[in-house]
Amino acid sequence: MRNRSRSKSSLLPIAMAVFLCLAGAPIAEASSTAQPERRPLPAETGTDHAANASLDLGPFRMHRSLPRPGQGRLIKLEASYDESIALKDVLIETMRHNLPIRISKESWNYQKYQLFADLSQFLPSFNIGYNITGSLIGPGHIGANAKVFSTQITYPVFQGGSVLYNSLAQYYRNVGWHHAYQSTINDALLDAYNKFSDLALQDAILRIREHALALSSMRLDLNTAMYEAGTATQFAIMQSRTQLALDREAYCQQQMATRQAALELAYVMNMPMAINLIPREPVLKESDLFPDREKLSINDYVSMAVDRRPELRQYEMYRLAAARTVQTAAAGLYPAVSFYHSYADTSVTASDSSDSASTTLENAGVFTGDTRNFQLGFNLTWSLSNMGLLNTANVVSARALSRQAMVQANQELVQIMQQVRTGYDATQIARERIDSAAYAADSGREALRLAHLRLKTGLGTNLELIQAQRSYIDAVISKAQAITASNKAQAALLHSTGLISVDTLVDGYTGDKEPPAKKHSLFKF
Repeated sequence: MRNRSRSKSSLLPIAMAVFLCLAGAPIAEASSTAQPERRPLPAETGTDHAANASLDLGPFRMHRSLPRPGQGRLIKLEASYDESIALKDVLIETMRHNLPIRISKESWNYQKYQLFADLSQFLPSFNIGYNITGSLIGPGHIGANAKVFSTQITYPVFQGGSVLYNSLAQYYRNVGWHHAYQSTINDALLDAYNKFSDLALQDAILRIREHALALSSMRLDLNTAMYEAGTATQFAIMQSRTQLALDREAYCQQQMATRQAALELAYVMNMPMAINLIPREPVLKESDLFPDREKLSINDYVSMAVDRRPELRQYEMYRLAAARTVQTAAAGLYPAVSFYHSYADTSVTASDSSDSASTTLENAGVFTGDTRNFQLGFNLTWSLSNMGLLNTANVVSARALSRQAMVQANQELVQIMQQVRTGYDATQIARERIDSAAYAADSGREALRLAHLRLKTGLGTNLELIQAQRSYIDAVISKAQAITASNKAQAALLHSTGLISVDTLVDGYTGDKEPPAKKHSLFKF
């Protein structure tokens, strides 16, 4: 009996195991066939470039209810008052008052009037003179007074080509300086756009630093309350105080950087330095200066640069002017031909009117009375200074300058090609940088939220919260810098292609690809 009971008890675990295996088989089969419910992934904001291309600065403005150290700004700047300004206003004021533009315009005016001076050499020369001469003649010291009034007009016919080729050279210089003036305008517009972009960036960073200062002050209050409740340490309060001091220092330095950016913009606009300029736009966003960028290839940008860059026309005109200088230097090897006609009215009187005195004067070649003389003449002169060696050396040196001007024109062309391709690559990389910065900004915001929640529930540390705040602030600043870099890269590409203007910098390039109409007037460009 005992053996039977023992055998039954030993078989009981085996039977239970078999039952569990048989019963669990359909459960396992059912679980293997059922599809588990997948949790949705977080939104991938880095792929939406339109949403990433702007940074709303409204949330970064310090709210009045937030604690802040002191009243107003932490440091007192020297600016008298603030003035908000928009991008279009900056560009218009730059066109009106920029000092390099005004200097370049006066240089162009100088070349223009020099052209008038050279063209005036084609006109005849007019001479007029009045001469009074007193003489004592003969042993009797007879006095004679001669009054001569003369006029002469000289018509230059041929001066060896010096007048013609010098005028042509000056004409090319005049056109070249006009294109240099246009180039200065383009450079000033690009400089103003970059300075305004820098000011907008520094102002955005100032607001971000201001927000970080408010957050650090709130963290200090939170740790103080937790310490009083017995859930925090003195070290946490010391860490919060240190972070608050660092944010206060960064905020003060950013105030200085923002003010320096405003001063640089005021210098470009030629405005009073006492004005503190502030960007009017509340949102820092990427400008779409090339709406049809998908339709344009690098060859299109290169073609537009060749057609529109004023520097290419400028150096081409300088090359032509240098070529005409060679012919001007060779003019001294040719004769000069001119016509002239003159009129002279001579009146001679003597102190002694006796016959003997008249005879003495006539023997001396002096005849009293009034005479009128009309002349019409032709002049042909051929003068070789230093046996022509001086003029020959001038021709050789002028040829060297002409070759130099040609090489400089080629150098400018190569440099422009480099600028276009570099600007094209920079715009492509800048757009990708914005999307990359958006990932860091979103993850930093979530990390800051979780760190704050963990600290309040007692699962996190104060150091974790401080590091999350630093990472978030740095990520937002990186996004602002990426947006500004993209705007500046697009503006640089506009400048490289010669499309830069007030309209294209504000609204973007939406025109055709044809070059502007060329004007052929001598004095209107």
